[in-house]
Amino acid sequence: MKALVFEQIGAVSLQDKPEPRIQASTDAIVKVTTAGICGSDLHVLHGRDPVPADTILGHEFIGVVQDTGSDLVTLRPGDRVLSPFTTNCGSCFYCIRDLPARCIQSEGFGFSLPGVQTEFVRVPHASS
Repeated sequence: MKALVFEQIGAVSLQDKPEPRIQASTDAIVKVTTAGICGSDLHVLHGRDPVPADTILGHEFIGVVQDTGSDLVTLRPGDRVLSPFTTNCGSCFYCIRDLPARCIQSEGFGFSLPGVQTEFVRVPHASS
């Protein structure tokens, strides 16, 4: 699949990357139909928010579910979805108090997770 990849400060490239696969029973694989570019992406590009070389960029997207892990009952292939910048587990102290932005297992697309400026993305904890 094609992905927009950070190479170094000021340089990105379109590269071929392997398609993501289900890694956990709560994952979903989503075909990205629209990905946004925001200030956070530009901070990475200009070196103000460092990420390693070879990081797939992007964290805001809309897409269509392609595959789901065995524990997902609220999502099915063909569902249209959008995702926030970060994931949340749905079960920690903060998540069960409806404060998912403070999730202790939170990960960010384009930072600790591969980004979304690509054809397909793995979404951990997809129903949270």
